[in-house]
Amino acid sequence: MADKIYQLTEEDGKQRLIQATNESAALLYAIGAKFQIKVANAVETAKLLGIGAVLEVVPDTRVPRKPRGSKAAEQAAAPEAAPSQDNLLDLQPKENAAEGHLAAADQAAPEQPTE
Repeated sequence: MADKIYQLTEEDGKQRLIQATNESAALLYAIGAKFQIKVANAVETAKLLGIGAVLEVVPDTRVPRKPRGSKAAEQAAAPEAAPSQDNLLDLQPKENAAEGHLAAADQAAPEQPTE
């Protein structure tokens, strides 16, 4: 990815030009000189909360992805695409009007004579 030049404005109005691969990298570079960050363990968290520090929660800014499901889940979401099952027990053969004969799927096996 090509680097871009970002214009950063500090709190006091001072402007800086920072070349980086993305905005996050530019911002992290700029604040790196002023701040330090590390993962807080349980003891450090308890100590800081005990002396009045407030836990700041960053909202999730990611774009939610559309969940990918199975083909069965996709068909269930679109029932009109699924074949009708209303007449599965309808054993009456249907005539194909265009060809004038019984549809192959509806033809029953010949009946065996019973004695």
